[in-house]
Amino acid sequence: MVITPLKTPNQGGTFTMKKLLIQEDVPRWYHLFWNKEKQGLFIRIHRFFLENCEIKNFEPYFRDFITTPSYLPLFDKCESRLGQSYFGINDSITLVEQDGEWMTYRVKVPCVHHESRFVCKTCEGTGKRQPEHLFKGVCYACNGRKTDSFLDYIAIDETCFSLSLLFKALRFSFGDSNIPTASKQLFTITSLTNVGRDGHAVGGYTSPEFIRFMESFITSQNKEFRFPSVVTVMRSVQSRLRSKDRTDRFACYTRVGQTHFDCPGNACHLSIEWSRIIGYTSGGEISCHNLDGATQQLMLLCGLAELASLYDEWIAGKK
Repeated sequence: MVITPLKTPNQGGTFTMKKLLIQEDVPRWYHLFWNKEKQGLFIRIHRFFLENCEIKNFEPYFRDFITTPSYLPLFDKCESRLGQSYFGINDSITLVEQDGEWMTYRVKVPCVHHESRFVCKTCEGTGKRQPEHLFKGVCYACNGRKTDSFLDYIAIDETCFSLSLLFKALRFSFGDSNIPTASKQLFTITSLTNVGRDGHAVGGYTSPEFIRFMESFITSQNKEFRFPSVVTVMRSVQSRLRSKDRTDRFACYTRVGQTHFDCPGNACHLSIEWSRIIGYTSGGEISCHNLDGATQQLMLLCGLAELASLYDEWIAGKK
């Protein structure tokens, strides 16, 4: 794709930090969303931010990851500069569309579960549990596929690490009020990727506008509202990442004071705690619990992205 050249800061205007997102609504500088038609995770970044942010090259942040001996031979390329045709490692985040105001990137959701050509050792190729097993049903090792399989987390580590660096880069515009758009920022995200190990995390803040969106689902008769489309997205991402887990612990709901996401794991969830002051609606704080792996991190981020897409539909319906 041919990249439209970015303007230099003196051509694009001034870039100042004036507001805190959790306290006031600010113009949108990036937007994480789920596209139902393309069944993918996307992030849209305003060109004004890309033209005026102080730091455009994040090479130092990539250095430790790239020089890890076990990963070094696997990197074909790495792009640490913002506003290019891709960002991160091995096309993890690629530019798919650009217009006058926005540059839209697609985030790769890679498969981590791969089939082998070898017969499953546990069921000996029958796809069923052995007769002496206490519980009958499909083989727990191959899930009825009759062949062995293996997990490869390298590609998803690349995606999650690239995303964490992009979120870090996007925080540098936090609270800028000069971005020329009527759209409002919904949330900012901070993510941690512990490459090759457990210990991932997602955090951040939401705007008052996001909390107003959540409040619109709460009534005196309906104290809790569930979002089935968010659950559908998280399930589809899990299916793409790996075969169906033996647990189906998915949920997304909102009630006064909290918005909550569940995914399979050891009580793994993402929560948005609303911050409220009497007579004034502020934003909220995003936190996670027992978010151990990259697959959980990506499932929850996609669920949050679908909620952002529901907001877009909600705003369109109000106009």
